[in-house]
Amino acid sequence: MIVTTPHEPSPEGSPGARAFGLTIRARRVRAGVTLRACAARMGVTMTLLSYWEQGRIDMPEDRRDAFERAIGGGA
Repeated sequence: MIVTTPHEPSPEGSPGARAFGLTIRARRVRAGVTLRACAARMGVTMTLLSYWEQGRIDMPEDRRDAFERAIGGGA
């Protein structure tokens, strides 16, 4: 039997990344901010923000502050 491995790494880039991503997505949605608007306010691409929300990659600390401002949370 031939078994292939996926070309992409597992969706969880690091422990807790999936939970963190679900949390920021829920906060963005609760604030009524679209993915497109949030990414624009943060100065990043929608793809990058989507990857953070999926837990595929870690969000750097400085971008966490930008996220807070983008959803109207201050910081």
